[in-house]
Amino acid sequence: MEIREARPDDDDAIRSVARASMAASYAPAVGEDAIDAAVERWYSRESIADALSDPDTLFLVVQDGGIVAFSKGVMVDRREPTGEIHWLHVAPDSRGEGLGRHLLERTEREFTDRGAARLAGYVLDVNDVGGQFYAENGYEMAGERRIRVGERTYTEQEYDKFIEETGSEGGLEAVTGADGTTFYVDYDEAQSGDVAEFYPVYRTREGESRYGWYCGDCGSMDVVMDTMDRVECNECGNRSKATRWDAAYL
Repeated sequence: MEIREARPDDDDAIRSVARASMAASYAPAVGEDAIDAAVERWYSRESIADALSDPDTLFLVVQDGGIVAFSKGVMVDRREPTGEIHWLHVAPDSRGEGLGRHLLERTEREFTDRGAARLAGYVLDVNDVGGQFYAENGYEMAGERRIRVGERTYTEQEYDKFIEETGSEGGLEAVTGADGTTFYVDYDEAQSGDVAEFYPVYRTREGESRYGWYCGDCGSMDVVMDTMDRVECNECGNRSKATRWDAAYL
């Protein structure tokens, strides 16, 4: 699995994931006509090209063979810099594997790196699972607004998460493991990888019991270390960079 920035030639796959995801999440409450209108409005070739050329827009895709998920958001100035997550879609056949959580975590990190103090996720109120997803990941319902899709108007809910509320104490930030266990990542310490950095993971917020490593590329903790202290992620293949003393790893 790889999480990367979207490219112009991803547009067909993005539309396919969007249509399938919206159909699974919103039909029959919304209807196929409204879904087709939404896909045409938000995911046309021109709309995707415009988004990719906008420096304030964040457009990420999850590639696992083909593209199976994506997120789209934008940095905006409110009372504080906010990363708005307008859409986060996972193809129905790829749900239940944690892809949505990994993609959300990566999206959050990207917005945080851009200076966001708050994150805002949006979901139509008819999608109870979408609202629950944000709530389970530390967001709180902050308000509603009316939006028009096709010929009908719907209620869209906003879920907010403040960076300082999920931030670290002594550099440690809580993350949820595959079995639901909470671990703590130390972003103040890092080991360079060929794609992204690796961060140490602890069982306690105080950093008293070491658990393993967190991959900064895909957000996985399925990371192994060999007898030479070389680290590799089993999910995305990111691995620690070889030093000039480590010719065997080249």
